[in-house]
Amino acid sequence: MHLTRVIRYLASIILLCLLVPLLASCWDRTEIEQLSIILAAGLDQDGDGGIKTTLQVYVPKEGGASATSSGGKEGGGGSTTVFSANGKTLGEAVFELQNKMPRYIFWGQTEVYVISKKLAQEGLLKHFDFFLRYQNPREHALIFITDGEASDFLKSMPQLHQNVAEMFKDLGKSRSIWDVTLLDYMKMMAGDSSMGFAPYVEWKTSELGVRVPSIDKLSVFKKDHYVGEIGGKDVVGVMWLRGEKKRLTVSLCKEGDGKDCLSLRVRRNTLTFDPYWDGKQLTMHMKLVAFMDMTQNSTRLDVSDSDQARQAETRIEANIEQLIKQSIKTSQQKLTADVFDFAARVHRKYPSQWKEQIGPNWDRIYANMKTEIDVHALIERPGSITSTIEQKAGVH
Repeated sequence: MHLTRVIRYLASIILLCLLVPLLASCWDRTEIEQLSIILAAGLDQDGDGGIKTTLQVYVPKEGGASATSSGGKEGGGGSTTVFSANGKTLGEAVFELQNKMPRYIFWGQTEVYVISKKLAQEGLLKHFDFFLRYQNPREHALIFITDGEASDFLKSMPQLHQNVAEMFKDLGKSRSIWDVTLLDYMKMMAGDSSMGFAPYVEWKTSELGVRVPSIDKLSVFKKDHYVGEIGGKDVVGVMWLRGEKKRLTVSLCKEGDGKDCLSLRVRRNTLTFDPYWDGKQLTMHMKLVAFMDMTQNSTRLDVSDSDQARQAETRIEANIEQLIKQSIKTSQQKLTADVFDFAARVHRKYPSQWKEQIGPNWDRIYANMKTEIDVHALIERPGSITSTIEQKAGVH
């Protein structure tokens, strides 16, 4: 009797072991061939108060054959095509797109969100709500604001890239501007100043006469609404005060002569901010120390000599200070937008005053804020040679 129980017990264990592999089936799998892989998404106004959504979809090659698509471009491993649909909300537009597309929309590979300036003027967070609630969209995808229809950029044919998503990713890595992700933007909107920015894309004509996307400006947002853009030297001033290092260079030329110049690259910098509030007037004290490497010298200056190096550093300090002051002036008078995030530093030092007095009146206080800037420039690495090549050759 005891032996019978043991046999039954062992038989039950063996049966369970045989059934376990059957439980690990993939009954709910979705094969990659069943997915519409989204590389980029464009958001525009539709003219009726709704939103037009354009998706660039990756189309893989099959069996090494050449894949073709209407309105798409063939790449090394496949091609792309574009689908568009309108809706009262982004969610409704995506639902309409799903009805048009034969495969399930997959957002996991989305690299960029391209948004028209007209739509950005109405606000972005109400549309980004979809990306946060829906399970697949990526928060770390880059966002760009376009001068014109976002769909036109997604339908363009890049000259040096396989698809528009790759082109925008490389534009975001430009040394003249920042790349901003969806998550970065939402964090900026949650900050004390409710100010944000994103790269601003424009059509420009290349030397070959071809229209190409170009980025050299920042679009500025205030309380989630697009209010304008800044470019040129103003962007450089923003970079200095936001602690940027890799993209900053300084050129110092002889007055009245653009030929004899000294070029330097910023290797690192340190920033300190000390706001002072007297109850009526806000003053921001700033100290910037820039450590630089020389990249070219076509002047008579010998920076290995301490006196001559100090002369160059003094002129560089004046140049940087002027850039920063002009950038602050633009943000105060043209945009009334705290692109430098001074609000966070004021809030940190004066928490009670911020809540009761400064915060509710920040726009007015910021527009009238006084600034004091102390800049120190240090040429740490003059390079492998001390005198210029022209001096060595006896030309200079």
